[in-house]
Amino acid sequence: MLRRSFTIWGSPFEKHENLAECVEDAKRSGYSARRLAICTSSHCNLVKETQNLDGLSPKESLQRGECSQSVNTEPKKSPLRYLRVLTYFIPIFAIIAGYGVIVLVTQESSPFTIVTGTSMQPTILPGSIALIAKVPFNQLKVGDVIVHTTQDAKLAPCDQSPASTLTGEVANPCFVIHRIVSIQTNASGDKIITTKGDDNTISIGGIDTGIDQSMYLGKVILQFPLLGYLTEQPYNEIIALFIFIALIAELLFERNQMSTTKTTSIPQ
Repeated sequence: MLRRSFTIWGSPFEKHENLAECVEDAKRSGYSARRLAICTSSHCNLVKETQNLDGLSPKESLQRGECSQSVNTEPKKSPLRYLRVLTYFIPIFAIIAGYGVIVLVTQESSPFTIVTGTSMQPTILPGSIALIAKVPFNQLKVGDVIVHTTQDAKLAPCDQSPASTLTGEVANPCFVIHRIVSIQTNASGDKIITTKGDDNTISIGGIDTGIDQSMYLGKVILQFPLLGYLTEQPYNEIIALFIFIALIAELLFERNQMSTTKTTSIPQ
């Protein structure tokens, strides 16, 4: 009858004929579940490398279940854990890539702008985010909504600071989002555009009139109603708090999952 002894972290066990005796001896000696797992793992390795006590080959021994009681307290590291980490970065990569595509398509380095003021409602509500594309000036037509500077801004310093609220107006805006109501050609053959806010009764001189190619910035091709409010207090603070709570909850959940996975029962 073949007997072999083996050691757990420098503490020799007595010689055992089977796995059950090894586990019981480990329990009586006060070893932890992890050390029992090392004990059982060593027993299985012993069966694989040597002949079984009954004279069976390692393969026959394993088929008969000599190592069926092996305990593993360390969870197997699944490749899926890398996918879980990757899911945290996928939204970030998607946002960066999406923004890059938008910049290329619109040919605008800053393709988004938050609309302030009420002059374009109800078509474009205050607080909406407008997507601007660099449509060629000679392709513009009546009815297009465009972004442009003003004659007043060329004559006097414009108000660089935005209005105090998204519905507010400034006296001399640097940029205006209005609809084209007229396209004319001057004596030099250059196109001159006149715009008007949808909520305004008339075009405002110095703001909507005399717009040439040098004053044109882009055409509004898409809008996201009211999303601009997410950048304002207290909405941005509420969102930041929600994200913080979600991250903390995720970390606590991960720790609980790891603790649950590491917990195992030792067969009697």
